[in-house]
Amino acid sequence: MNIKRLRRHWDALGKTDPLWANLTNDDKRGGKWDADEFFLTGEQEIEEVMDFVGSRSVTFDHGRAALDFGCGVGRLTQALAARFDDVWGVDIAPSMIDAANRYNRRPETCHYYLNDRTELARFDDGSFDFIYSNIVLQHMQPRDQRRNLAELVRVLAPGGIFVFQLPSAPLPVPVPKGGGRDSSDASSPSRRRSSSARTGACVER
Repeated sequence: MNIKRLRRHWDALGKTDPLWANLTNDDKRGGKWDADEFFLTGEQEIEEVMDFVGSRSVTFDHGRAALDFGCGVGRLTQALAARFDDVWGVDIAPSMIDAANRYNRRPETCHYYLNDRTELARFDDGSFDFIYSNIVLQHMQPRDQRRNLAELVRVLAPGGIFVFQLPSAPLPVPVPKGGGRDSSDASSPSRRRSSSARTGACVER
């Protein structure tokens, strides 16, 4: 999908079933996610990611600033806010950012920003010690993936860590009950965390 279509699609999902759209477990469709259970999955994922980074013998400043790119409702952003002093979540959909602010339990350290372009003009070069992006870039056209990756490297601080994921195979796009805008685009990948076809990378600057 192009950027404008992505925004429309995820904004529609954010208005109908935002938690399920971020983590599409089959038994949670239709507003069945419990918020505490949902955000616990974010804490577990970030713990796994930090363990992975540690296993690579990589050291970086754990305390300063982190970015969750494609934050949705803040499932991972909230978990990062427990580990860093200043955390930003960025998403393309207004409804997702609205939901993220409603669920924000750490407003003193966790902030959300709506960004509907491939530039991250809000942030200066080298702003973040840690950047994480999972099940996000896969939705974009390759051209936009490259542009976003270049911007994410730009805002990564010297000595910082950038962990991201790209799919090795397409997955169907999530559609809430009753359908939704762009639901006919079955070639687009989904945000299903349990997908079996993923590749990832950890970049140290």
